[in-house]
Amino acid sequence: MGQSDSKPGKCPNVRKNPLVKQTLEKLHSERDETGDVTFIVESELIRAHRCVLATHSPKYKAQFYGAHPDKIQISVDVVSAVAFKEFLQFFYFDEIALTVENIEAVLNLAKQSLVDTFVTECINFLIEVVTVDNLCWAYHIAIFHDIKQLKDHCEQEISANAKKVFAGKDFIKCDRDLLIRILKLNSLCCKETEVFDGCIAWAKAMCKQKNVDTEKGVNLRAALGKAIPEIRWSSMTVEEFAAIHNKFKGFFTADESSEIFCIISKLKNFKSERFNQIPREQTEPTPVKPNDELISKPHLRCDRTAVGKIEFDLKGNDSVLFFCNQGICLQGFVLGSKDINELKVDVMLEKVHLQNYPKTLVHKGSWNETMVLFGKPIDIKPLDRCYIDVNSSSFFACKDVYGLKSDVRIDDISFKFPLSGIVQPMGLITCLLFSRLD
Repeated sequence: MGQSDSKPGKCPNVRKNPLVKQTLEKLHSERDETGDVTFIVESELIRAHRCVLATHSPKYKAQFYGAHPDKIQISVDVVSAVAFKEFLQFFYFDEIALTVENIEAVLNLAKQSLVDTFVTECINFLIEVVTVDNLCWAYHIAIFHDIKQLKDHCEQEISANAKKVFAGKDFIKCDRDLLIRILKLNSLCCKETEVFDGCIAWAKAMCKQKNVDTEKGVNLRAALGKAIPEIRWSSMTVEEFAAIHNKFKGFFTADESSEIFCIISKLKNFKSERFNQIPREQTEPTPVKPNDELISKPHLRCDRTAVGKIEFDLKGNDSVLFFCNQGICLQGFVLGSKDINELKVDVMLEKVHLQNYPKTLVHKGSWNETMVLFGKPIDIKPLDRCYIDVNSSSFFACKDVYGLKSDVRIDDISFKFPLSGIVQPMGLITCLLFSRLD
């Protein structure tokens, strides 16, 4: 058989080399013996291979093989030895294990290495691990390192989960500059009194650090400083502000009190020189009328439920991150409860936020589930990451939720859910509804 009879691009003499992957792994495990450069990190000696590091990093290539190469021992400051070892994984492994504890240091080292792929992986990891409990931490990293996609993601999540953010422990740990940035957001889905309560909790935490009286209004005012004008007093009622004014003696000056009452009363043509008068946007999901044709249309189901029921109380919110090896048309998803009436759905596809994505709820009476169908299906390319966040105003006990898989295969289509373990009990979203892309 001639060469022309073989498949295009396929040569029968070409074979995979099973040792390529093992070579780098072996080099990593034997760094102490074969490494030719030593990094001194927190008094610990960490050896590596100059040629391996220089292969991908322009910084290390210039550092080790430039006109004036560095000596074989290099001191690394402002990073822990554990974080540096975590960073070295990028050069030796095809799968890396990043941690929340060290991700900021690893990100900084990745940026210094001038390898965009390393930086991108750190950013993707940060986006994946962001929760309501660490949003302010992630937002600080996004701002400090000027990461637009992470900053946009955090601002969207803070806006959507503002009530929980202001009541959380992560919020009172942020610095005043970050507090002000959060208050400047024009879309915070909570009452302005809840914004103020969050600011007071933050101010009390700052007073406690400085060992000053946390009950004196003058101390709370000094802690908040330039954050006070960013509270949208115009969104409060006269009664709400009067209650605040009476509770926190010494917090407001006489001029400020008079001006805030004018703002709340919405006096004609009154313009404040102190306070932000821009009203916050309270956007709600766009309602979509049920589409009989869409409802009756058959869907392929990517069912994540594992064998065995797990009974526990469930709140009406969940999120899922996934990607698959082939292009699909995502038409909706299934929630593991039929008790949901109101639902906010946000979708992010490859860092592009599809805010308030239109959807309709279809209750299935014969099964304890709710089908959520998009008014406009989403085309997803192979390996594109899709993030779905759902939030219901109702809280309920759900006794029919199963453990969820991290890998699901349907014929030749493979779905990966990287935030899940092998099998975990988590949340509402139990199934994806999709069709193949034509």
